Amino acid sequence: MTFFRPLLATLLLFQIVLNYAQTPISGIINHYAAVEELDACRARVIVDDVGEIQVNDTLLLIQMQGAEINLSNSDEFGEVQAYNNAGLFEGVVVDAIFGDTLQLTHRWINAYDLSGQVQLVRMPNYDEAIVDGTLRAQDWNGRTGGILAFSAGRLVLQADINVSGLGFRGGSAALDYNGTCTWLINHDNYRYLDFSIRSGLKGEGIAGIPELWPRGRGASANGGGAGNDHNTGGGGGAQVTKGGRGGRNDNPNPLGCQGRNPGEAGRAIALTDNRIFLGGGGGSGHGNNNVATDGGHGGGMVLIFAQQMEGNGFAVRANGQDAANSQDDGAGAGGAGGTVLLDVDRYLDDFTVEAIGGRGGDADNSDNPQCYGPGGGGSGGRVLANVPGTIDL
Repeated sequence: MTFFRPLLATLLLFQIVLNYAQTPISGIINHYAAVEELDACRARVIVDDVGEIQVNDTLLLIQMQGAEINLSNSDEFGEVQAYNNAGLFEGVVVDAIFGDTLQLTHRWINAYDLSGQVQLVRMPNYDEAIVDGTLRAQDWNGRTGGILAFSAGRLVLQADINVSGLGFRGGSAALDYNGTCTWLINHDNYRYLDFSIRSGLKGEGIAGIPELWPRGRGASANGGGAGNDHNTGGGGGAQVTKGGRGGRNDNPNPLGCQGRNPGEAGRAIALTDNRIFLGGGGGSGHGNNNVATDGGHGGGMVLIFAQQMEGNGFAVRANGQDAANSQDDGAGAGGAGGTVLLDVDRYLDDFTVEAIGGRGGDADNSDNPQCYGPGGGGSGGRVLANVPGTIDL
């Protein structure tokens, strides 16, 4: 990633340190700040919370969302029409702080659109980091979080690194079903308004969740579509490949409510070296008995820059979240795997890297003859390790 070289040049200093100062790390080590304003001419950034950010800190500047999608009521709903600035990222260094304004040493390289949820993530730099308890990120909350990022001269794992289920959020199955269904009407829309009872909520992705059309079986980019009325399953979140489609509701009574339109699978993302993404959230199942289940959250991101990494058999995980099983309603779908990006000069000992999609929920029919819709599975995420031209400290 050639644009990291001038901005993270100070990190090269750790390569000449011979007697490392050991630092035990666990829990959440990053500070996250939502970007409120960008002044490119003066290389200044106004944030919502300076918090622990200090002069000379290295920060990850990244846009989380902002893709443009098709919103037509058709099978093209959710198709990405333009990625815009979604997923663009780079390193920046703090030169001075004035209240809520950060003066940077250099102006940033990429263009960013604040409507796409731009955040700054403080990246700690350790001489020798010892992971002695599970290391994680703040949950993605719609503005900040979802990312674990740091650098170290020597990194020793004595516990797992785990950002599973901390990415884009799964759709909620909460629904006040105050109507009825009939075999005469096939509820097949790809989009529904927020107050509609005809579908659950879509999973979140790089286009967010359409404000006007948050319900319906159509996927929202890599966020899975929701199950439609009646009692169908949600569609799985996506990243590298598309997710799994939700399951139908099969009612053996020809005059009973049928569910022929489950949530569509989240759409695969076109991946490039200069963009990284959270895993897409799974769509929810449809319910009328308040026992449908939510979609699983996608996996978060891990970015590690180290001279030496000792795995000791532990794991780095960015898996999608499994959806819970349902009973007598549609089940939610699994979230997609997230992103793991490793720039490590030397690896010692084995360790596991995972970016696995979450499992869709099963649908228990409670011994009824009716078969309710299970959720689709989330797709796998992305792992980048010492990719030439992508990460270069």
